Amino acid sequence: MNGERLVTLRLRAARDTCRVEERIREVASYIRVLASALDETSRAEDRTMLTKHLAEAARLVALIDEGADHFAIQRWLDSEEHGYGWSYLPGSHGESAEAAFATLSERLTHGLPHDQ
Repeated sequence: MNGERLVTLRLRAARDTCRVEERIREVASYIRVLASALDETSRAEDRTMLTKHLAEAARLVALIDEGADHFAIQRWLDSEEHGYGWSYLPGSHGESAEAAFATLSERLTHGLPHDQ
């Protein structure tokens, strides 16, 4: 392997590592909002839904960590958006959770490179 090719591979690996770290930070922000909402709610049914969203966020971290492609992450976003559509989280904690998901979705969607 020539030196130029090796440098290119190392730069690509470093860029991919940064991209993974950025995505995980975005998910961590979303998780913090969900955890705060879970701490604040007194409604059992809300705790159930928030716990499900937290579990899904953990799945997203695993997808990102394993290097999932754009399409796998988009499928996760679509599925989670569908979940928000079927469940209603009332009050300010519900609004903050839904807003945090919208922000996450926007940042991941616009920050995902399309696979070649």
